[in-house]
Amino acid sequence: MNLQVANFEDLLQTYYHGTSAHTAATHLRNLIVHGPHLQLENLLRDFRQRAIVSDHEIKLRAATDRLMTCYSIMEIASLIGFIADIHRTEFGAEAIIVLEDKQVRQYYEEFYPTKLPRLFRFRLTGKSYGLSRAANPVTGGNFIAFLDLDRRFMENLEDRYLLRMLDSFTIDGYWFSDVVELIGTPEAFIDHLLRSSEDRDARSCALFEFSIFMQFCFDLKELLERFGSQPLLQSAMWNHYGYWFDIVGKQLNEQLGAALARFLQWEPRSGRKEVVDEVRTYVSEAQTALKLLTSRAYSSPVDTVLKTMEDKA
Repeated sequence: MNLQVANFEDLLQTYYHGTSAHTAATHLRNLIVHGPHLQLENLLRDFRQRAIVSDHEIKLRAATDRLMTCYSIMEIASLIGFIADIHRTEFGAEAIIVLEDKQVRQYYEEFYPTKLPRLFRFRLTGKSYGLSRAANPVTGGNFIAFLDLDRRFMENLEDRYLLRMLDSFTIDGYWFSDVVELIGTPEAFIDHLLRSSEDRDARSCALFEFSIFMQFCFDLKELLERFGSQPLLQSAMWNHYGYWFDIVGKQLNEQLGAALARFLQWEPRSGRKEVVDEVRTYVSEAQTALKLLTSRAYSSPVDTVLKTMEDKA
């Protein structure tokens, strides 16, 4: 087994078989091939027109999102030659059936407009634009660092309290604004942060995840800077988190910015200047990272390629 094949098998296990993505792929493919197509249209409807309330639908749509994440990772890996051409594989043959369906395309192009699955669809139909050679050691090593960061994102943040609240969900009656209030009160902040996992309410859980998300932003920013000489790859990696930093980027920046601003109101009982300076430095660095990641500064290279591919289609 060569390295590219081993890489593909590892990604397949992590992002496809290791998540609900394979469940979505099977379900969607069965509806596409065997129907009824009206059932597929209903499942992937615009949530703004009719709310998603059924547990079954919620789980299937979440699984569909995991499938789009899998396709996104496979596109980045294909772009740099981390994996070999997969359009002739069983996975690729099944993926193109899903990605070319009208209802599925509407879901990932209009309702939740993500770009990498669209590029992956072009690649699977033989209209690739990425590198054909295998990734060099430096690029491959940095991509492995990206995969490690992404796996930590999936394990510690995806579908958990903080991001759901930032996505305008209320959990157990709490909104993200309630978390912001906690952050502005040092005693309450520390009390909730030190609670055991069994004693945490939704606010405590979101508060605990807040520092994890900010560290993720710092790490992503640093990683993207490593790819400064490869703007297309840099853009693809940023677009992998396009829902958070692009689609709801303005909202995320505003809400997390409000939370960070509350730290500046802290007045340590000791009055120690070094504590105040440390808080201000952290807030400044966090605000800079958020502003950059939600600015669409990394968007252009993928946008340009996508437009070119769609104009040729």
